[in-house]
Amino acid sequence: TGRYVTAQTWQLKLPHFVEVQFAQRPVTAISSIQYYDTNNSLQTLSTSSYELDTSRDYLILHSPPMTYDRFDAVVVTYTVGDFATTEAVDAIYKQACLLLVAHYFENPDMMIGAAQAEMRAYENLMLKLQRSSYP
Repeated sequence: TGRYVTAQTWQLKLPHFVEVQFAQRPVTAISSIQYYDTNNSLQTLSTSSYELDTSRDYLILHSPPMTYDRFDAVVVTYTVGDFATTEAVDAIYKQACLLLVAHYFENPDMMIGAAQAEMRAYENLMLKLQRSSYP
């Protein structure tokens, strides 16, 4: 599905400021953006200098400062996930996991054939959960 179900914190390191579409989704918050200024001193970017477009999981920058020349000049710390805890996860996600585990338990040899037909319920759930477009 390309989604993170439970909340997780991630860091993205960049060589300079650039607008980013995050690979993980859904991005729910940006905790901080730190960068090394032209003197190689660690600074924190003001929250007024960027925004998060949650509909596209996209970081938008407003007049970013210059950075020091290093591979990790910018560090974006952000949170992904639909649900705060595993207890809060919707039943449809849990049902999909149970169907997949049951399939692998009953078919340990991973042979395609009759076992593949049993995956229709799982595939129908995945169709409801998958992203509407790629990427």
